Amino acid sequence: MRALSLVLLALLFEERNGGLEKTFEELRGRYENGSKESKDFVIQEIEANDYLKAQSADLPEGVESPWLRFAEGTTVVGATVDLEKFRANLPQSMLFQLLSGRVPVEIEARLEGAKGIGKLELVKVLLAGIELPESLVTALAQSERASQFLPPGFRMGEPFELPYDLESIRCQVGSVLVQQRPSPVDK
Repeated sequence: MRALSLVLLALLFEERNGGLEKTFEELRGRYENGSKESKDFVIQEIEANDYLKAQSADLPEGVESPWLRFAEGTTVVGATVDLEKFRANLPQSMLFQLLSGRVPVEIEARLEGAKGIGKLELVKVLLAGIELPESLVTALAQSERASQFLPPGFRMGEPFELPYDLESIRCQVGSVLVQQRPSPVDK
């Protein structure tokens, strides 16, 4: 859960990474200094994966080898999770008690953004190839543990204001299209 939130939100809120650094700097600069025209940015999947590799030190203990894939309307984030190291971050569940060791995790989410408002919804979560029941995924997404890793006021599945005067976000195969609207010079 945290990995998904970190990746998708970091692509919107963070400014660190070699491949994306210039894009983030330009977005932030246009926001802070104002701009008269809108501008489209394209974030390539390979750049986002490089970002993940650069952020590996910031991942929770037990999360290794993160990756992501952009698809039409969705993003899939994956990693290997050492359940013994990560167990304290998991809710009580029979499923988590049955599994142990290092297991692959895939989280598919729909990130939508239009008219300056975004929404992040979980589509499905696979743990060791097993699709978690919707009720468990909902409990994970709404747990206090999940909310501590998200920006203040952000709730999974609820609308939020896109940062940096972003107008829209659209996931497509291999990339994410981001449009920044004109920003007033005086904020």
